[in-house]
Amino acid sequence: IVEVIPFLVLAVGVDNIFILVQKYQRESLSPDETVEDLIARVLEKVGPSILLTSVSESLAFFLGALTDMPAVKAFSLYAALAVFINFLLQITMFVSLLTLDAKRQEASRVDVLCCVKLPLKSRQPHTGVLYTI
Repeated sequence: IVEVIPFLVLAVGVDNIFILVQKYQRESLSPDETVEDLIARVLEKVGPSILLTSVSESLAFFLGALTDMPAVKAFSLYAALAVFINFLLQITMFVSLLTLDAKRQEASRVDVLCCVKLPLKSRQPHTGVLYTI
């Protein structure tokens, strides 16, 4: 049963990351605002929902650990701990990497070859199909 936990944590984690990235893409950077301020504003708006979902999922799994069946108890404890650690990594590590990537984009640097700088362009809003949904 424990082999399912990575897929469960991946599904929960990807959902939270999609929420963060989508909100970041929809927010615009004002002229007097730094990238850090933009990321802080994004986190201010989506942070409570990510916190609430992660805490409620962890609590639900911790409640599942109250059963007497050893397999369910072990699964619940591992899943609760994994969801909690996943939340901590999203709030710390992923937000830091998102900030570094935003700074790279503002400096007009290429994705993989960060040392290559492209001509400056104004940031245009994303108007793709997935963006409008």
